[in-house]
Amino acid sequence: MRRSIERMISVNGVEAELHTAEGVFLQRVLLQLIASKSWQNMERMVPSGGELLRGQYLLLCSCRIPLQAADTVVVGNRTFIIRRIEPIRYRNRELFYWGLCVEGGVLET
Repeated sequence: MRRSIERMISVNGVEAELHTAEGVFLQRVLLQLIASKSWQNMERMVPSGGELLRGQYLLLCSCRIPLQAADTVVVGNRTFIIRRIEPIRYRNRELFYWGLCVEGGVLET
């Protein structure tokens, strides 16, 4: 699992600035727009994911840098606000984060 996620981030990810309470950090992340088609594919793997509004972005990244809700991810001239962030654990170790982001500060409820 670990190698699969690392490869996915390495191949499909982008360099991003992570703006946290501790400072600004550079890290490779994977941001994927949740569209109707992509969510239909993910529903099979995450059946209890709840309702994910379209237009949000799925974030996958290493958990070397502690992230929390309201931190921001900057890719080029685009800014994404983290709405939810959760660790992915394997054998009681936090390896990665997965999260949901919105672009440009749009915090819909």
